[in-house]
Amino acid sequence: MPPASAIDFQTLLPVIGAIFTFSFGIFVWRQAPKLQVNILFLAFCIAISYWLFGTFEMFLNRTNEQQAVFWDRFVYIGVVFVPTLMHHFSLAITGNRGQRKLLVFNYAYSFFFLVLSRTDYFVSGLNVFPSLVHSRAQIGHHVFLVLFFPIASIMFYNLRRHYQRVKVHRIRVALWLTAAAFLNILVIGGTAYLPAYGIDIGYPFSYFSGVIFVILLAVAVSEFQLMNSEVLVAEMFIYLMSLLLLADMLLRRDPGEMAFAGLGLAATLILGVNMVRTLQREIRMRHEMQKMADQISAANVHLKEMDEVKSEFISIASHQLRTPVSVIKGYLSLMQEGAYGRLPKTA
Repeated sequence: MPPASAIDFQTLLPVIGAIFTFSFGIFVWRQAPKLQVNILFLAFCIAISYWLFGTFEMFLNRTNEQQAVFWDRFVYIGVVFVPTLMHHFSLAITGNRGQRKLLVFNYAYSFFFLVLSRTDYFVSGLNVFPSLVHSRAQIGHHVFLVLFFPIASIMFYNLRRHYQRVKVHRIRVALWLTAAAFLNILVIGGTAYLPAYGIDIGYPFSYFSGVIFVILLAVAVSEFQLMNSEVLVAEMFIYLMSLLLLADMLLRRDPGEMAFAGLGLAATLILGVNMVRTLQREIRMRHEMQKMADQISAANVHLKEMDEVKSEFISIASHQLRTPVSVIKGYLSLMQEGAYGRLPKTA
């Protein structure tokens, strides 16, 4: 087992995910800071960041049981709120104003286990594996998990009902992405609970779930708010690649290799920034072209309306002119036929 000071990629993986998750939580939230969906998205990203950062510290202190258990308890500051935030997020994103009592109960559940997770009734001792460590689950942890998945499943019920009601394709896609994001947290991220029960999962793939979650849910939120999801995905990808390259550079021991890795990071940032700017220009041009097309379409509609007005005016004017002319013509015919007597030759 490596010493507490040793840092490898596996150790860095959770903190990379934490930085990425928290950063994009802030990024999405800043698009509309007062919007409830964005606030809840940020809250969920903070909860995931607590989980990932605490895991990073636990890995760093894997040879110190007391410190490792402390940091695993730190993890649950965020984890206990995961199912409740899932429920709350589903209500916000679907516009559901019901289930208030159930939501209050779920928040009470989260705060109760937040307090309980500080004690030995929740986790105590340490399970040590070749590639990772984890505190041992106790009776409080068992009860927490028994309630965790039923509460989390409420979100999927709400999303499914809303999916069946809406007809807009964009919203249906956003709902599907939302469900996929949270399902990833439960299925992939849920494997992080197994070491607490003495099950060695080998490589901790569960810590990729935070990154996958942010990408899927950020795109879903952007679809709901009609943001530029293409730019958002590109920025997330570049940011994540930069973090991974930075971690790779920091893990290098040879100065030459570190410098080479630094050049790769710089090249990635430069190319990434140019790619995002190009994409933004293309989207801007696309929007301008769409705006011009809409203006032309509106002008065509206006021309058709003017043509109809012109035709109606000519029709009315010809009718109004034809009526008195016809009367005059009729009287002239009668006068010519002598209906009113012999016409004088001079006026």
